[in-house]
Amino acid sequence: MENCFDVTAIILEFYFELLKSSKFLNNLKPKYDDDVIDRCNYLVTNTILFICALTVAAKQYVGEPLQCWVPAEFKSGWEKYIENYCFVENTYFVRMEDSIPTEDHLRSEKEIHYYQWVPFILMLQAFLFMIPRTVWKTFNWETGTLLTYSMNIFALSQLAYSTRSDGKKRVLNKDANTQPIVNRLNFAIKSNKLQRGYSDDPCVFIKVIGNKARLVAVKSFWRVYVTLVYIGCKMLNLLNICIQFALLNTLLGPEYKLWGFGILNDLIHGRQWNESGHFPRVTYCDINVREIGSVNRKTVQCVLMINMFNEKIFLGIWFWLFILGILTSVNLLYWIFTTTIPQFGRTFIRDSLVSKKVLVFFRRYISLQC
Repeated sequence: MENCFDVTAIILEFYFELLKSSKFLNNLKPKYDDDVIDRCNYLVTNTILFICALTVAAKQYVGEPLQCWVPAEFKSGWEKYIENYCFVENTYFVRMEDSIPTEDHLRSEKEIHYYQWVPFILMLQAFLFMIPRTVWKTFNWETGTLLTYSMNIFALSQLAYSTRSDGKKRVLNKDANTQPIVNRLNFAIKSNKLQRGYSDDPCVFIKVIGNKARLVAVKSFWRVYVTLVYIGCKMLNLLNICIQFALLNTLLGPEYKLWGFGILNDLIHGRQWNESGHFPRVTYCDINVREIGSVNRKTVQCVLMINMFNEKIFLGIWFWLFILGILTSVNLLYWIFTTTIPQFGRTFIRDSLVSKKVLVFFRRYISLQC
């Protein structure tokens, strides 16, 4: 059993080293082509999940997540073997006032299956939260625009007008690399006009569109492409949160439809784990011991200390997902109204251009005709 623990620890260490050396963690850095709610989904939530996963993994594979009380006739080697075996093969919970079932299938029904997999469950949740961000990052380049800057005009102007210290004065930083961004934006504007059918060359329409019906379809598509992708990714964020709720409810027990509120209600009313059975600290484990001429089953009582951490972690994650789900829903409705109602859209653009630096930047660098 010690070999099993060694292999698991090596796999987990390799997994985290792979993440650290890959570009996955770099994707957690905040970008300019989204809003604060998107960053709460792929940045804040993943940071929380990574910290929780590392905390639980350290306790499981470095500390002692489970300790068992064994009969006096068992030597120390047996104690270590039993603890490793019970951690890997699951334990089961029985209330102190109840008798331990004699039938094997009744004991199996009371088994706790999740505690060994908590670090991997948290990493799976983090991966799911990265999917909408990855979809957005992949498909927004199909427009030919540099959305990393163009979605946040204020950030673009700040880059253009960034300064550096020159003695006692502050001067414009010529190394801000403004011109490549300007060229990219001008190219995007011209490309957008071309896609929308504003070219003076009639051959363009013959080669690209071919007929009026297709012209209308292409124009309509490119006008709303970025909007559809962005709204779709926000819907993916909301769908992901719903999937996370279903995942937690399936793993941690379907007793409550709103699991977090149910657990919180138990804590408020003094219904502890030894009564409710949620994240039990004391469990039981059966060991088959081969003795001379027979195989005897020994039942030992174990302390599952890791569940003290698991309870706080999953309760906190559940309420964070609940709050994030509300914020994401409101944010989705806001963007739907902003992109479909002209008055809301004009207000959004006007608010985005409120900075004087933005207006100066566009007048100086961008040949944009509205």
